[in-house]
Amino acid sequence: MRILIETSKLTLKTALVLVLVFSFSLLDINIFDREVLAGGNCGQITVRWTASSGAERYELYRDDRSVYVGKDNFFTDSDLVFGRSYRYKVRAINRAGKSGFSNEVVFRADTVCSPEDPTGFVTHNFSCGGKIFVFWNRSPGAERYELKRGREVIYEGPLNYFFDSDLRTNRRYTYTVKAGNVGGWSEEVSVTGLSSDICPPPAPEDVFEEEKVLGTEGTAQISIRSSPRDGVNVTRGRDVASFDVEVRHSDMTIKRVDIFFSENPLRYLEEVRIRSGFWDSATLPINRDTVTVVDRGNEYRVRFSDISFKIPKDRTSALTVRVTPKDDVSDFDDISVYLKNGSIRMEDTLFIQHNIPTRGGGPEGDFFRIFNIR
Repeated sequence: MRILIETSKLTLKTALVLVLVFSFSLLDINIFDREVLAGGNCGQITVRWTASSGAERYELYRDDRSVYVGKDNFFTDSDLVFGRSYRYKVRAINRAGKSGFSNEVVFRADTVCSPEDPTGFVTHNFSCGGKIFVFWNRSPGAERYELKRGREVIYEGPLNYFFDSDLRTNRRYTYTVKAGNVGGWSEEVSVTGLSSDICPPPAPEDVFEEEKVLGTEGTAQISIRSSPRDGVNVTRGRDVASFDVEVRHSDMTIKRVDIFFSENPLRYLEEVRIRSGFWDSATLPINRDTVTVVDRGNEYRVRFSDISFKIPKDRTSALTVRVTPKDDVSDFDDISVYLKNGSIRMEDTLFIQHNIPTRGGGPEGDFFRIFNIR
């Protein structure tokens, strides 16, 4: 008897401790956090609540009637009356017993059903170009659709198809789509598609015989005249060098001329002029903008770049260089004026560029003259 009484006392004490421990645990639970509650649609209400520490299952009540007992912390209550409001409260349960009820929350069943899930969700890849065409059947009651590629939303609107482009070629992509209206969204439906390969290059548009084009290409050569000779004394507006330019096969136009001097023309010259034939000419004033130091103390360039001197085919035209010395310049050492390889740039009727002379240029080459100023 004594043993039974002690056992009974022990059992009662143990039960009391369990109740106290469980009650303390449930006092720290915040059930029905309003931030995680969610309303349903189409005669349904989905209720969510925060998880309770130590809870093994939950019991949800609608209007003081138990409608759910289970481990999930959410429940979709269905077969409700459209537009009617319902009261919900929940409590947690474990082996020690049940907690008290959470605060009671009122939700209203919506009056519109969400659309049915989309069907016939398929993809078609194009023949080339990293593209995929996505298509699905229209869902009854749907007002819009949301399409994702992976986790990225790539389309939201009323159409039930989408052309996805600028994709990596020969790569698989997963798409999900859901239908929606004012009542909410349907469940998502997924499909996988393969993007198309790269496109082959287009066919060449023009086929021609290369020899015929080269047959109409212009050619040119240059030689130096015997006059004026080396050592000419230059007075105002005197020629210092003259070159013969011969063209063949097509008209040629001189587009640029580079004249080189062995001394700095800023010290001695006022301007430099070039003339082609009798009509075309160009003059440059000598200043810091028109003189380029190529090799300091040895070579200086004056460039005529905005010119257009035309020479008809099978003709030879003289290209003359003339200088105007400064008024206050006294005698000085000899100066060389010359062309370098490629000093003269020309263009034929096919807009092909030619540069002459091709060889023999430079300060010690075939195309230079020596002059001095008196």
